[in-house]
Amino acid sequence: MRYLLKFFEVSDVALKDDTLERKARNERHVCAIYCAKVSGFELIHGLVNRLMDMLNVKLVPANGNDIGYYIKESEDPTYFPNRCAGIFLRRSSMSSSIVTSKIGNFGILHPNVLEKFEIIYPCSVVEFNLEEFMK
Repeated sequence: MRYLLKFFEVSDVALKDDTLERKARNERHVCAIYCAKVSGFELIHGLVNRLMDMLNVKLVPANGNDIGYYIKESEDPTYFPNRCAGIFLRRSSMSSSIVTSKIGNFGILHPNVLEKFEIIYPCSVVEFNLEEFMK
């Protein structure tokens, strides 16, 4: 039996923000998950590149000053060790300086996370903030 699930969603998420009167703010995020007998990490990585192409953002070196996005290995307990990357966006600000911000992550979910949701197959996911592209 073949087992394969693919989901994709664009939605608002609520985030705690103590600097605001209501102590919360909304951000529009995109999220996708690939779940099968193999992790599909390369498919999610390819999806990140495709989404950025659709947003007209080019892949740039992490150590440069070019405007665009780059990915960099990161650690997050949600993801399997050494199988997680942060997504960073480098853009010009209104004062013409270059601003770099981390907008999301992608990677293979940690087995502890899968267990909590009673998922028996490996999953790769991506989530990032779309608000950065609406400025």
